[in-house]
Amino acid sequence: MLRIKLILFSIFSVFVSFGQEIDSKSTVELYSQILQEYRTLQIATPDSYAISNRAYPVLFVLDSEFIFEYAKGSVDFLSNDFGFHPEVILVGIPNTDRNRDLYVTLQPDGSYLKFIQFLEEELLPYIQNNYRTNGFNLLFGWSSGAGLANYVMVKKPKAFDGYILAGAGIGPNTAAFIKQELDSNAYKHTFFFASAEGTTPRAEGLKTHQQLIEEINPKGLDWKFKTYPSANHVEAMSEGLYDGLKFVFRHLHIPDSLVSQGSQKILDYYQDLQGKYGFKTQIPIGAINEISGILMHQEQREEAQKLLGHGLSLYPESHVLWAAKAEMYLGLNQTEKAIQNYRMALKKATDTHAKNKYQILLKGLAEEQE
Repeated sequence: MLRIKLILFSIFSVFVSFGQEIDSKSTVELYSQILQEYRTLQIATPDSYAISNRAYPVLFVLDSEFIFEYAKGSVDFLSNDFGFHPEVILVGIPNTDRNRDLYVTLQPDGSYLKFIQFLEEELLPYIQNNYRTNGFNLLFGWSSGAGLANYVMVKKPKAFDGYILAGAGIGPNTAAFIKQELDSNAYKHTFFFASAEGTTPRAEGLKTHQQLIEEINPKGLDWKFKTYPSANHVEAMSEGLYDGLKFVFRHLHIPDSLVSQGSQKILDYYQDLQGKYGFKTQIPIGAINEISGILMHQEQREEAQKLLGHGLSLYPESHVLWAAKAEMYLGLNQTEKAIQNYRMALKKATDTHAKNKYQILLKGLAEEQE
C-alpha cells in the first residue's frame, strides 16, 4: 500500500504520495475530507506509461472490488498489439458503504451527493495532479452505480466525457427527473452507453430511458442503448463495460474504405478525431501493426513503409512495431534488414515471452543464411 502524505489544495485536503515510483498496478489510500474517511483506490497504468511521456484517458470504475481485474483485462485487450483502442489509466473505487454512496434517492439531502462531490472535487483532481492524463475521463457504473453515473451525466454533464452504464434501467421518478433536469445543450463531445439484462424489469426501464433520450435528443451527446437477453444482472456488468468501451472508442477503428487510400489519408483520419474526443488522438500501435500488414498485402509497400516509419517516430520503444518492420522486409526478401529490425525488437522487448520469440526468429534467419 502506498502511504500518502498530506498536501493542501485550494479547496480541499487529500493525501498524496511523493518520491515513490508508480507501479503499473498499485493500491492507494486517499483521505477524503468530504466523506471524512479513507478511501482505497485501485490504480493501473498502461505498460507504456513507464517508458513514455504520453498522456492517457482515464476510466473510473465504481464497484471495483467486483470488476477491477476484468476491467484491466478489457482495456489491456482492446489496446493490445492488434487493438485499435487507446491505452487508458484505470482507477477503481471499491465501496465502503455502497447504499450510502451509490443509491440515488433524488432527495436534496441524499448522502449520494457527498460521494459525487468526492468524485468531482477530490478524486478527479488527485488523479489529474498525480498521473499523466489527457483530460478525457470515463465513468463506469453498474446497478446502483449506473443510477449514480446517470445522475452525474444529467446534473453535472461536464464532470466526465463519457458514461458507461451496465445493469441499468430507470423508473418513473428518474424519468421525471431526466425530463426536468437534462439540458439538451449542455454537451459538447460526450459519450453515453447504457445496457441491461433483457429478462428483468430493468430492460423495460432501459427502453423508457432510450425513448426519453431520443425525444430530448441532446446536442453533442453520442449515445447507445443495448440489452443482453440471455445475461443475468451480474453478467450484464462485464458485458456492459466491454461493449461500452468499444462504443466510446469505436471511431479509432478506421473505415476499411480509407485504408487503401494510403498512409497520409490514414494519419489525417486519426488527427481529425480530436474533434470527436476533445484530446489529441494518435494512431494506436495496434492500428499501425494491422494496417501496415494490409497495405503490404495490397502491394502498397511504400505506403506500408511510411506508416511504420511514422509509427516508430510516435512509439520508438515499441518492440511490436520494430518486429512489424522486420516482417515487412522479410516479405520483400531483404533478410539482412529484417535481421537488423528483429535485433532492435529484441533490444526493446521487456517481457520474457517477446524476447524468447525474437531470439528464436533471429536464430532461424541465421540458420537460413548458412
